[in-house]
Amino acid sequence: MVLSPKKSSILSLTCLLVKLGECVSTEPVPIRTRTSKLELYQNYFESEYIRFTASDVSNSCAAILQHEGIVAFLRAVESRISSERQRALQYMEAGTEAKLHSACVTAIITNNEDIITSGFRTLLSEGHFEG
Repeated sequence: MVLSPKKSSILSLTCLLVKLGECVSTEPVPIRTRTSKLELYQNYFESEYIRFTASDVSNSCAAILQHEGIVAFLRAVESRISSERQRALQYMEAGTEAKLHSACVTAIITNNEDIITSGFRTLLSEGHFEG
């Protein structure tokens, strides 16, 4: 079966949208309207991008928390979330940044809640206060 150039480019686009290194679909995806393009972006790219980025941010910050303590962790979280937000604002569809920020903060707090709490307790008990 020979595909038209338009269908061939849609098939190529679909195969570029990868999920953990595997092609999401080998069937051409009909793209007729802006809404369907946005749905394609949200369903196949945005959700995976947000999930992967939140997990990566959480894991890298957790390593800093484990080895360098709560102060370095808080600085790393602030820096990393800021850079990811800027990246999303520059390269992603409007609306992705807010979803990404929420997912990153949730992942960081959920995955490290006990360590964060004990780190703050240690800081407070040692009298470390910053204004």
